[in-house]
Amino acid sequence: MNRLKEARKAKGLTQKEVAEYIGIGQSGYSYWETDRSRINSQSLSRLATLFEVSTDYLLGKEEPTPTNGDGLDDQEKELLALIRDLTPDQKDFLLAQLRTLLGQGQ
Repeated sequence: MNRLKEARKAKGLTQKEVAEYIGIGQSGYSYWETDRSRINSQSLSRLATLFEVSTDYLLGKEEPTPTNGDGLDDQEKELLALIRDLTPDQKDFLLAQLRTLLGQGQ
């Protein structure tokens, strides 16, 4: 079972809007949602981009990552909120520390 309907509804889109984005008819998209027709890899990739999820998620092969509509999970949002409160010098220090932690140097 795929998660196309779930992902589409999470984005607040209609079947017609998604079908137009892909370049197919609404009924063709409906067949994909109900597993009455197989989706091709190119369209699957475009849908994953539109819905901001992985193709594996759409195919039901992985669990969703909680997001708030912008592709960030709750922990990433908290990190960004904290970073915004830092001074420019503190941001430079934090960036250097993260690069070291990730082995990226400067």
